[in-house]
Amino acid sequence: MEGFLMTIDPRLQVALTRTAQVLLVLLAAWALVRLGNGSIGRFLEQRPRRRAYLEEKRAKTLASLLRSLFRYLVDFAALLTILGLFNVPVTSVLALSGFIGLAVGFGAQNLVKDIIAGFFILFEDEYTVGEAIETAGLTGTVEDIGLRTTRVRDFGGQLHTIPNGMVDKVTNLSRGNMRALVEVPVPYRADSEEVLAALHEAAADIRQVDSDLTSGPKVLGISAFGPATVTYIVQAETVANSQWRVERDLRLAIRRALAKHGIEMGPTATTRGATDNKAHKQPTKG
Repeated sequence: MEGFLMTIDPRLQVALTRTAQVLLVLLAAWALVRLGNGSIGRFLEQRPRRRAYLEEKRAKTLASLLRSLFRYLVDFAALLTILGLFNVPVTSVLALSGFIGLAVGFGAQNLVKDIIAGFFILFEDEYTVGEAIETAGLTGTVEDIGLRTTRVRDFGGQLHTIPNGMVDKVTNLSRGNMRALVEVPVPYRADSEEVLAALHEAAADIRQVDSDLTSGPKVLGISAFGPATVTYIVQAETVANSQWRVERDLRLAIRRALAKHGIEMGPTATTRGATDNKAHKQPTKG
């Protein structure tokens, strides 16, 4: 065998050696990518899941992103190794890559910002598909989360596409128990004891039929004195995303109870909703 190699042209020997080395580098890169992809998949699959479909969707998106980044890093390292085998100055390649990356970064900084923000939105689980949120001056239900954009459908049915880089503050309206609060203005001439009795009756009616209630409804009493009305407050706690329906049902029950007791209502009653989860504190809604 040694004698056979001695008869081969030296240039052919070098070519065969370089070819074997390149194949070994490519094989090592392929094996490393396969190993990395498997490790990323196992890591994400072992994370606890509270909402199976949403967690699965988020895990798949994160896994796809991390696998792509890992593959690009391995491919770039393999390319530098192969260039080194052919005596190409690696420092020059790195300098050129840095210059190109800087130019691309300046030209597409908004895109890079959106992608980085999208990664952290997914990784930190700030919100998921199906949750109601307030962000970028909009309130609605999340329909899709991508690396670059989030799609939110507002309560009027309009679909908004928000670049993730604009999501600098998020109020999650779907985590923790929510508060349904109804303010009931009643004229001064109405007897307070009669009003409170009617409100307690309405609260009892809702309590018996609504399975989404976690607490209440409770009649908290008088909250304010206006120019022509006294305002009473009725409050209940509900499961996430049910507070608006509970408020509507509570207003209807209150209207019927007041009418039954012959009590006239004042100007329009108002409602507010909030969450009990301190990690996702909700502002009062007027």
